Order: sequence, then structure tokens, then C-alpha cells
Amino acid sequence: MILGVKVVLLLLKCVMLTAAPCTTTAACQCVVDKLDSANRDVYIVVPWSYNECNQCQLVDTVNECAPETAMHMRTVQYGFWAPFNADINASTIAVIKVKRPGDDVVNKHLIIRGFDTPNMQGCGRKRFPNASSSVNSADWASNTATTKWSWNAMYAYNIGLETSCARDDKIWFYNANLRVSNDEVANGVELQFEFNINNVMYIATNTQSLRINEENGGTTSASGQDVYQIHQSGYIPKVLTIMPVLYRLVCSVNETSCPDEWSWHTKFHSHCKPTCTRLA
Repeated sequence: MILGVKVVLLLLKCVMLTAAPCTTTAACQCVVDKLDSANRDVYIVVPWSYNECNQCQLVDTVNECAPETAMHMRTVQYGFWAPFNADINASTIAVIKVKRPGDDVVNKHLIIRGFDTPNMQGCGRKRFPNASSSVNSADWASNTATTKWSWNAMYAYNIGLETSCARDDKIWFYNANLRVSNDEVANGVELQFEFNINNVMYIATNTQSLRINEENGGTTSASGQDVYQIHQSGYIPKVLTIMPVLYRLVCSVNETSCPDEWSWHTKFHSHCKPTCTRLA
């Protein structure tokens, strides 16, 4: 009888320590705030699962989720673009996810840490060099015969490009604010990039390790840290190749060998433990 009581007490303790993830309410749903042509606020809902993104948590306001006390003191601003997709436009939302949250993160299900819509930066996307091209990105960027930039050296914006440039030739750059924890910064957390293009989900074919102040042009300012910044001469955002998402993989937050969605056909059976990963 005494042994039975001990077992019951142990089970009760386990149940109490296994808390369900907090639920994001409508008030904390992630939205992009943009200005339209009349300078009016336009709110675009981020069309991912609301339990992956909590805007109150990202901006550190009171909400239903436990507070994060180990977030990095500066917001990271991450520049990227997908030059090989012709359908991206001003309302195309992209998100940045952490592939495996840091050990110091409380709400590990909130994996979307940054999101934004792009800004038009020029014309000449169709001539951006691919892997087999003999032209490099620096030559493409400086060739005024094929690439025209929206901003000149005097920071004057050429609004005429918005109408003179063909829809599928426009250059769209993202510059998303990213919240990461101290542990994630220290360990170079893997970042996953996803896009919603005309209501179809796309995913970048490679994750990116977060590296600040290295060869990617990262700098530190009083308000934040920039990675692949788009405002400094000589640097362009991180180039991403994307493909449609055909399925979703759901992995345990503690899973260290979760396969990449774009290479499921080669990795799923050999690397994924059936007890911790499933298709959704």
C-alpha cells in the first residue's frame, strides 16, 4: 500500500510539471502594419498558425504567455530576398523562424520571431545571376544598363520605377526585425525563412545560422544589430532560393535531428525518430 501511494504521488508531480503551451489570443495575433498610398495604416494578418507567432511577446507587452527574461538586449535586423521568384510583391509576407529554440526560451512553441513585407528597391531582378552565371552579384548591382536602383547616392527615391519597371522585374528586399535569446545568439541558432506568395506557402531551401558582426556585413548600433543589411553600400541582402511547401513536419522541441522539409524524401526515414516527428 505504501508503494502504491508513492507511485500515485510521482504521477501527480509529472502532470503538474507538464504545462500546456500558452494560446495566442486575437489581441496578440501577429500583423504587419504598413502605410498605403494615402499614408493610412493597413494591417495585414500574418497567415501562419497563430500559435507560432505572438506579437505581444515579440514587442514585450503584457499577454497571456509567460514572460521571456533571456531575450537578447538588441533586436536583430535581418535583410534577405528571393530573386528567383517573379511573383513576390509589396504584400508578400515572409517570416523568420528559429529551427530549434534556445534552452533559455520559455515559450518554445512561438518559433516565428520576425516577419515583414518587402520594399521595392529597384528594377532588374530577371538579370540577377544564378549559380551557373559568369556574372557575380556585385557586377549585376553596379551595371546601370541592366540594374536600376530606387534610391540614388543622395538618398532620393525614384518613384517612377514603380510604374516603369515590369511587375516581374522588380527587386523586392526584406528587412525584418528578429527577436532572439542570448542562448540563440551565442550558439548561432538556425533560422528558417518562409513566404506566403498568393496564398501559397514557400520555404527557403537552406536554413541560415545567425552570425552577427561577421563577413556578412553585420554591424551594431545603439538600437539593434544588422545582418545582411541593405542600407550600406557594397552589401545586398541574403539571397534565398525558395520552393513551395508540400507538407509540414511537426517535431519535438527537444528533437536535434529533425529533417529539413525541402529534403524530406532523402532524410525523413534515415534521420527522424518516429516518436518525435510526424507529418502534418
